[in-house]
Amino acid sequence: MRNINIVIYAWMLLFLLFVGLIGLAVNSCDSDNAVSEIKKRGTLVVLMRNSPTIYYEGPEGPKGFEYDLVSAFARSLGVELEIKIYDSITDLLAAIQDGEGDFASGALTRTSDREETYLFGPDYYTVRQVVVYRRGTNHPENLKELTDYEIEIISGSSYEERLTTLKKNYPDLSWTATDEYSTEQLLQRVWRGQLECTIADENIAAVNRRYFPGLNIAFPISEENYLAWVINPARQSLAGELKKWFQKFKSQGKLEAL
Repeated sequence: MRNINIVIYAWMLLFLLFVGLIGLAVNSCDSDNAVSEIKKRGTLVVLMRNSPTIYYEGPEGPKGFEYDLVSAFARSLGVELEIKIYDSITDLLAAIQDGEGDFASGALTRTSDREETYLFGPDYYTVRQVVVYRRGTNHPENLKELTDYEIEIISGSSYEERLTTLKKNYPDLSWTATDEYSTEQLLQRVWRGQLECTIADENIAAVNRRYFPGLNIAFPISEENYLAWVINPARQSLAGELKKWFQKFKSQGKLEAL
């Protein structure tokens, strides 16, 4: 009887192991279907924000650094590109988590807090966060002086995360976070004298100084941060595909050319 029980137990273990291996194989196939599904659909769906450095409608059609980048990736897959526009970073990130696109591209900074929630693709650009003010006005020259100024930033942003971290050493530091304006609109408000300071990525500030030449950069509040696309959690295999594509794109000098 004991021998029979041992045999039954052994067969049960083998059966459970077999079922587990089948489950792993099925999950592996599912996770590897992202690119195949995109090609079968014939469309790459990318979520973006409307901004000069991301995506905007120019006289000759869509423009923007990130638009050019995602267009190149769509061409590499041999599919059409479909863009969905969202008003804020908060809306953009919520939408990609809800599966409304294949990935989100919107000058999204990789941070430790965000990595706990979102699936990031490979890094493709580095930026610093800087304090921006209007030329000819009083302005802070360091973080201690920044505590005496009115600051408004976009909510749900990496700027808010950074200021929250800095507040531990500068408890008097305060700011207003808003969903009403974009970073570009806040820069315009600074230029108009409606706001003392805002925080922006250095590249965004540089581009907007072409339109608002009275804007000046006071100083950086962060080290260099990485920008990366945020991937639909149901499209995890895209991370590997994007890594291979970016490596090739960079090695050919095409990323620098953009």
